[in-house]
Amino acid sequence: MIEAIVKLITETILSLGYFGIVLMSAIDAAFMPLPSEIIISFSGFLVSEGRLNFHAVAFSGAFGNLLGSIVCYAVGYYGGRPLLHRYGRYISIRERELDIADRFFLRYGSVTVFFTKIIPMLRTYIMLTAGIARMPFFLFCIFAFGGALLYCYMLTYAGMVLGENWEQIKGYAQILDKIFLAVLLALILFWIVRRFRKRPAMS
Repeated sequence: MIEAIVKLITETILSLGYFGIVLMSAIDAAFMPLPSEIIISFSGFLVSEGRLNFHAVAFSGAFGNLLGSIVCYAVGYYGGRPLLHRYGRYISIRERELDIADRFFLRYGSVTVFFTKIIPMLRTYIMLTAGIARMPFFLFCIFAFGGALLYCYMLTYAGMVLGENWEQIKGYAQILDKIFLAVLLALILFWIVRRFRKRPAMS
């Protein structure tokens, strides 16, 4: 399973090149469940094989992330809380997480946009909050791109290390498959239990 995932992602990136990295990173940053941690790490894997350039991967990932972040910023800026209250549930935006992002932004200010780029999920909410707070657009772009670039360099390097040690890692593939399957089943069970608990009692 692990090798199949590696093959699927690497072939996708190879077919689209750096544009594919930009596109998938933008999708990830704009609410969609396409983790950049996986995309950039496996791009780094291809760097270790000499198929991609280290710096080009990091910059492509950061630029794509910036484009997706601008979408979030615009939604927050022009739509604000009312729009998110009305339509947020359709793109998995929850009030609790948005409130947490608001508190982070109010406490630490604009620099939050930079540092939260390494925190999955919260980074998307922070981009929305920055728009709602009317953070200056130019400053927003600098912090968003800077934070994403630093994180993409980290992920690209991690992918390179993975690629350089892939033969050793492959020996643990069956164990990793079992762990992956167990986690997946646990998440499915958790979702089912949660859904049934929310159902109103029958009279």
